[in-house]
Amino acid sequence: DISLDTLEIAKDSFIDPNYRDIQSDMLFKVSIAGKESYIYLLLEHKSYPDRMTAFQLLKYIVGIWTLHLNQLEKGEAEKQRATHKARLKTAISMRKKSLDLLLIADISEIQQKYLEKLFRKIGI
Repeated sequence: DISLDTLEIAKDSFIDPNYRDIQSDMLFKVSIAGKESYIYLLLEHKSYPDRMTAFQLLKYIVGIWTLHLNQLEKGEAEKQRATHKARLKTAISMRKKSLDLLLIADISEIQQKYLEKLFRKIGI
């Protein structure tokens, strides 16, 4: 369950300023199933297949993790450090000559199911 009343903008953009005319993104923080979570919205027009898309997404994911870890170090989320065990699951698969990465960090099984279902729907 997504608690929309907890929805807030966490960061306005991770996109390189040189590409902001063709890309747009926004990072939101929200409570999902009682856990602090992030929703990353990325809009980009690609006029051709790009084998490096998975790595581009990985760069954004690492940026989100870095932001989260910096907030932890600054003491903004000290309670979470004590109550949440960090889990990292990395699934790597080769498909259609491209590398698809599913990176999931510190999420519940319910959140993982939502993400996997979403990724299947959008073809990731």
